[in-house]
Amino acid sequence: MYLKKLLGSVSLVTLLIASNAVTVSANDDFAFNTKSLVGFEAGYATFNVDNNFNALDSSSYISPTQSFNEGDIGLKIGAQGNDFRVFLSAKNFFVGSEYDYFITLGGEVDYLFNFSKSVNFFIGANGGYLKTKFQGKNERFTREMDGIYYGGELGFNFHINSKYDLEIGTRIMTTNAKSTKNSVKYSIDYMLNGYASFIIKFDMD
Repeated sequence: MYLKKLLGSVSLVTLLIASNAVTVSANDDFAFNTKSLVGFEAGYATFNVDNNFNALDSSSYISPTQSFNEGDIGLKIGAQGNDFRVFLSAKNFFVGSEYDYFITLGGEVDYLFNFSKSVNFFIGANGGYLKTKFQGKNERFTREMDGIYYGGELGFNFHINSKYDLEIGTRIMTTNAKSTKNSVKYSIDYMLNGYASFIIKFDMD
């Protein structure tokens, strides 16, 4: 019961945020088929971490770009109406051993194209905050890199039944995350993320 009340509270907040984009006439016969949502996500991300080390010290070569292809898991809580849904989300990316952690905290807003009873197509936007802690090459100290991210996403949502959905999608996350110490700068421009989510739906009482 406590979990259901908590989900309802979070869902109402997220619905109020999203409702600013929806205008409904007072004379319209309109009712949201609203649901509270909990999603468990697993995915695969690819991104580059760039640095300017060689521009400052050419005597010791370090690749200016390090590429990563890593798995990630996430949790998201939100709400769904007839044609849209919103999520608050947290994700953990399993990057190399030199990284203590690599996380994102943010949200997603999706518009749903309900062309079938068994599946719908969605397109949306995402945004939030990226934070990571790591040790750079030839460095004896750790550094933190953080910044906002924003981007788009699209995919398909398969209705297993009235309680469960399986979501398969892809998203791009453009970011200004960077770290500068001793004139050495590390930065991430964007991330590509393919993922699948198992979503549980609750009636919003």
